[in-house]
Amino acid sequence: MSYNVPNHDPKYVEYQPLFEKKLNQLLDFNGPYKNESLLNFMTHKTFKAVNKPDQHIIHGYYYQVDYNKENPVDPNNRPAWKPLLKKVNEEKLWKEVYENQPFGPSWTTTWFKVRLEIPKELLKKYNETKWVFQFDCQNEGLVIVEKKSKEQTIYMPVTAFSGNNERTDYIINIEDFENDFKHTFYIECGNNGMFGNGIGQIDPPNDNRWFHLQKFDLIVPDWDARHLYYEFMQCKDLCLKLPQESYFKHYIRKTCLEIMDIFDSKDRSSVLKCRHYFEKKLLPKLNDYNVEPEFPTMYAFGNCHIDLSWLWPFAETKRKVVRSWASQIKLIEEYPEYQFVISQAQSVKWLKDAHPEFFNILLQHPTQFLIAGGSWVENDTNLPSGEGLCRQLFYGQRWFYKNFKKRISQTMWLPDSFGYSAALPQIGKLSQCNYFVTQKLSWNNINKFPHSTFLWQGIDGSEVLTHCPPADTYTSDCSVDDILKVVKNGKSKDIEGGSLYLFGKGDGGGGPTEEQIEKLRVIRKVHDKVGSEIPSISMNNKNSPEAFFENILKLNKGKHNIPSYIGELYLEFHRGTYTTQALIKKLMRKSETLLVELEKLATYVSLNVDDYNYPYNEINSLWENVLLCQFHDVLPGSAIEMNYKFESQKMLKDVLKRAWEMYAKLSKKIDMKCDKFKHLEVCVPNRSCVVDDNDYYTIWSDALTVKVSKKTGNITSIRNSRNNKEYIDMKSGKNKVGANQFVIYDDKPDNWQAWDTEIYNIEDYKYVNKLISISLDDNNSTITSVYDLEDGCFLTCKMILENDIIKYNVKVKSWNKENKFLKVEFPVNIHNPVCTYDIQFGNKKIDTVFYKFEVCHHKYADLSEATNGISIINDCKYGFATLGNLMKLSLLRSPKRPDEHADMGDHEFNYAIYPHSDCLSMKTINKSIEFNKYANNTFDIEAKILTINPLFKSQERNFNMRISSIKRAEDDSKDSDYSILTKDVKNNKSVVIRVYDPLGGEISGIARVGKNFNISKVVIVDNLEMPVEEAEDVEVINNKEFLINLRAFEIKIFRVYLE
Repeated sequence: MSYNVPNHDPKYVEYQPLFEKKLNQLLDFNGPYKNESLLNFMTHKTFKAVNKPDQHIIHGYYYQVDYNKENPVDPNNRPAWKPLLKKVNEEKLWKEVYENQPFGPSWTTTWFKVRLEIPKELLKKYNETKWVFQFDCQNEGLVIVEKKSKEQTIYMPVTAFSGNNERTDYIINIEDFENDFKHTFYIECGNNGMFGNGIGQIDPPNDNRWFHLQKFDLIVPDWDARHLYYEFMQCKDLCLKLPQESYFKHYIRKTCLEIMDIFDSKDRSSVLKCRHYFEKKLLPKLNDYNVEPEFPTMYAFGNCHIDLSWLWPFAETKRKVVRSWASQIKLIEEYPEYQFVISQAQSVKWLKDAHPEFFNILLQHPTQFLIAGGSWVENDTNLPSGEGLCRQLFYGQRWFYKNFKKRISQTMWLPDSFGYSAALPQIGKLSQCNYFVTQKLSWNNINKFPHSTFLWQGIDGSEVLTHCPPADTYTSDCSVDDILKVVKNGKSKDIEGGSLYLFGKGDGGGGPTEEQIEKLRVIRKVHDKVGSEIPSISMNNKNSPEAFFENILKLNKGKHNIPSYIGELYLEFHRGTYTTQALIKKLMRKSETLLVELEKLATYVSLNVDDYNYPYNEINSLWENVLLCQFHDVLPGSAIEMNYKFESQKMLKDVLKRAWEMYAKLSKKIDMKCDKFKHLEVCVPNRSCVVDDNDYYTIWSDALTVKVSKKTGNITSIRNSRNNKEYIDMKSGKNKVGANQFVIYDDKPDNWQAWDTEIYNIEDYKYVNKLISISLDDNNSTITSVYDLEDGCFLTCKMILENDIIKYNVKVKSWNKENKFLKVEFPVNIHNPVCTYDIQFGNKKIDTVFYKFEVCHHKYADLSEATNGISIINDCKYGFATLGNLMKLSLLRSPKRPDEHADMGDHEFNYAIYPHSDCLSMKTINKSIEFNKYANNTFDIEAKILTINPLFKSQERNFNMRISSIKRAEDDSKDSDYSILTKDVKNNKSVVIRVYDPLGGEISGIARVGKNFNISKVVIVDNLEMPVEEAEDVEVINNKEFLINLRAFEIKIFRVYLE
């Protein structure tokens, strides 16, 4: 250009925000420019079953299954496929579908039959090998095809629909263009959304919700247009989300604008031109999608995190599992780099039991369909007992081992549970789990958790390498925002090895979609072009969660370069789950306790009565139901009423009924009398005396003197009868009215009612002070107080002093509150900013800091000084709060979402006050265990099998070693469904004994078997009852005894072989 030629075509400066907004127009299918968008070319042709002219090509029918309203989880509401289809086809019960047809009401089942007949002329015209059936009835659906052989007809799931335009495609492969294509298949629909039937997400279900037929179409897609859609969407979003200083942000924007210039809404061939230009400028071909980047930023795994019950019942989850995994097998077959991870043995067992042929399909993809977690369900870890947590991994790992070709998961996979007990690292290590995955800690509402990758150390010092995926979700949709968040949110950037990235529709099941995998492919291509500004994604069928963790250890040269976090992973959220749904928690405590007692009794009887065999499968089936109810939305109380009313409560009541029947029957075999333990029945001669004056009842025993106000029913004084120490302080703290004061708090969390209780309500309370009556029973020195809680609700409290412990039985009649929280409080004359709480196999010490204003505990809470203390013991409660000198046991809540009747009705529970003249000791622990026992026997079954005594006399006063459980070894016989024996072993007699230190101090003891037994050998085993290779040999002394050494809070498991 000559210097003296003027430029009459100057260019405006691109104002970037406006040009970035322009990018939205190409994919805006509902806006004012939709006719000039890519929408025009997404399909070649659509045939609709509701249009008569198209019904020679696609024809649709439906059948509505009868519904039992009285029992929404009745199996007949969700009938087995084969007999249902046989009946409907033979009786010709199908009816034709029509546009916008309603189906329902909520929780019913509708079946559809689809008949396709595509003339060969149409096949040749469009020349597409993949057609798509599109279906949307706003509900969940499963495509099922019939497969016939000479031997049988089976029905196989193929893929699933989610409704509301989310997952609508069933891809149909066309291979023969010379003949007409004919295909008939079925769709089973559950009339519920992915998240149940509430109007709002956590609202109680609407039982009269209807779903309308939106799509019943056969389409011929333009696959290039589809791919362009994914490519442009991701590149556009990269342009919007990358920081301003990024060079490639502007390069990508320019490329996208050039694509829009190339695109012509009147010329279909422009779609392919756009794709070629993308490939040239930004999206180079990946010839092998299994290629690993040199330095992966993130390791991507598909998952669907199926809540086994939440806003839907267990009964519907059984179908969600099939729907979710059918879709994933389809994707596994389509995308060689794609891997899908599952946990929860229960969900796989459901599928195997109902659809064994489809289960076998899962086994055909061992490198892409991966086991990521070893527990029976993705359980809560705060509320289950120690034995409950152990059995989660025992049953889960053994089930996978038996059914998935000896696979054992090395990872505890609990992404969504509401906090994590400090006992879990040791239990995981004992279950062959070295790693742990969760993302829930990102939900903390006060303090941000400081790590993404770290070593989590439990109360005994055991460590598991832990990772919290920094995308802060286990259900990423593969959006650019989520992918960039992996880098932005990562708190452990100094730890080499990258991050896990978990994608797919979740909670309600579903899993990844074709769109999500395609979006990840786009990001991988962009990274290949522009480099490190875009996260590098590892996706190949040789990956696994275990390999991810192993790589971290390798790159960081072992554990010593990775930070540790010690103690409970306390979730600063969902604190109300320690109390909500009181009955399920009570049933759980009782079930866990009784099953452990039943195992001991069955073990003893099986070793002493010749015609009795240990009932492995009967006991195991009971444990399976208990473990299912420990799911992290069931036991914490955050599921819908349908689960509690028709499923979990019934299950646990049945567990207690069947277990007690077995217990009583076995007791007769050994002439042992037994009955159920009653808390207020005095177990020893009650030498307490009572004085009744005008204002107080004064009760005293050899240990305590207790004053009870006749005006309030509260305890105003507890004195040590020996040294006159006063344990109640009504002067220096908030409570000026005495101990055992019932309090009702406002309980109005911001959103998650069943889950949350918030700190802003701890000053919004009223004392329960309407004392209707107080009376003394002279026969047993029981004081009974009756309170009016208003609105027809009453509380009856019985108190008895049993030597050194004050026991209470409380009955609440017609609890009918709305968003209220009932607690009972004890102002104590103890100064300590740290309170000790019972947890599984030990205890935790918690500073009374404001963000731990409500904590989870089990059988006791103890506030002690060096020389005095008070323990509050309970038989079925979990929530507790200590601030200053005020100890508060949480009793009942009344949230209205998602169960509007949560906790409504009658309740009964027991607790006790145990003052002691020393710090926390085995006295508290032993009393709390005694307070929680289920059976009251005429002799001690445990002692008949094995006793443990101190090795040294100095340990006798506070001997801190307990037996947790005694059972027959699972591999004594092939009779057990969980035995991993390959051949039966005759005359094998062995018992598995779990011992632990509940107090927190190194201890040694001598174990001795009962007089009827002799020991042949003792082997240390893990929680799966497999030998621990690195364990020391156990010396047997005189065929009767062996030595046990425990470090603080250690659990040890022994398999004792008997002669």
